[in-house]
Amino acid sequence: MKKILFLLGMVGLIAFSCGVDMPAGPSFEEQLKKDIAEIDEYLFNNGISATSDQSGVRYLTTKVGLGAVPAPTDVVYVTVVGKILKTGRIFVDVQDSWTNVPINAPDLLASWKTVIPKMTKGSSFTIFSPSGLAYGTVGVNITGVAVPSNTNVSFEMQLFDEVAQFKIDTAAITAHVKTNNINAIKDGSGLQYVITQIGTGAKPIASSSVTFNYEGKLLATGAVFDKSTTVPLTLPLTNIIKGLQIGLPLLSAGGKATFYIPSSLGYGPSKSNAIPSNSNLIFEIELVSVR
Repeated sequence: MKKILFLLGMVGLIAFSCGVDMPAGPSFEEQLKKDIAEIDEYLFNNGISATSDQSGVRYLTTKVGLGAVPAPTDVVYVTVVGKILKTGRIFVDVQDSWTNVPINAPDLLASWKTVIPKMTKGSSFTIFSPSGLAYGTVGVNITGVAVPSNTNVSFEMQLFDEVAQFKIDTAAITAHVKTNNINAIKDGSGLQYVITQIGTGAKPIASSSVTFNYEGKLLATGAVFDKSTTVPLTLPLTNIIKGLQIGLPLLSAGGKATFYIPSSLGYGPSKSNAIPSNSNLIFEIELVSVR
């Protein structure tokens, strides 16, 4: 969900002090000391035993994932619920979809940069962030909810585990083809497929453009989310999802096949109106021509 990008900046889209002369406030260090005291009091009063980082951030791991620790240059996927610490009011709620976050993005919240690299993929955790490591002295307004200046906040987050999801996806595809008595061929990538018509023309290579008819369905429900019209679609092979980049070169022009595609070779954790996060896909393809 791309709208998470507005959450990343230390200064939000709508700043409360913009264009207004403000009296000098406490220094960063003075405010940080005050913020840490407020966060620690909150944790004590609520019986929360959080880990303390030297930056002033506190964090609580509620589930330890079995995946790898993200590399500093990784783009990770998270769900997030952001709350104002003092009132508990939610100012952002993106838990129905995984959201991509570049860890080394210059404008990523400092508290996120501190905690996410400490987590293994698959973990669930809460970040308790001093104001200066979140939205600072300016504050932010997100979807109509104001986070005032010098406000401590919390973020309840999950970190996506691609390896674990791949195992779930391939198991679901294997169960589907077995239940429906489909004699599918397994590719090492996780793709499974059935070629129903060989074709006699050229085979695509990486630099090819392909013209094809298609129907795309969700494996879980069979719902059609997209299909070609009366005119076949023509695209460079490199411009289509990875599962079809792998699958179409198995065909010759004139060939037909059904491809069972794990989400990692489709649209992954991303979500659209028609395709939920982590959806396995079925594509019925007729390869019309190759050039």
